[in-house]
Amino acid sequence: MLCLLKHLLAWIYLTGISSGYLFPSRNELDHIVEARKDDPSCCIHCKEGISYETVLSRIKSTCAISIPYRSGPFGTHTMRKTGYLLSYWGGGEDSDMFKCARHKSAAMGAHYKRDALSLMAVVSIRNGNEGALVAPKFRPIFVQDLQLMRSV
Repeated sequence: MLCLLKHLLAWIYLTGISSGYLFPSRNELDHIVEARKDDPSCCIHCKEGISYETVLSRIKSTCAISIPYRSGPFGTHTMRKTGYLLSYWGGGEDSDMFKCARHKSAAMGAHYKRDALSLMAVVSIRNGNEGALVAPKFRPIFVQDLQLMRSV
């Protein structure tokens, strides 16, 4: 089963990034790879993160290829919308999802919830209402104290 947290922790371990940006630019990643070749146990301070334009471009191209029935618009909120969809599909609670998404108010999350429930209804209709939607049980992950998490 896909666990995003395990993949993120593996990324941190393999890159050796201990401070700075979590997702480096292409040039910075090349430096990290070279440094880790010489000393696999070294800790890396990532000075240059991937640009917003690069992230947005990759999201748009990935969505265009992966989602054949929609032409967009796709952007960074696509990830938050997908998180909501997977949460509700997996039986997530409103309060957990709003907290994980770091919304300031429940009203902000209500829009995402409405979209997720609408998509679930479309899938259910397309499947001919044959049984329940199958998804892993949603388990909220929320880090309140980032400094404490870094020491783990």
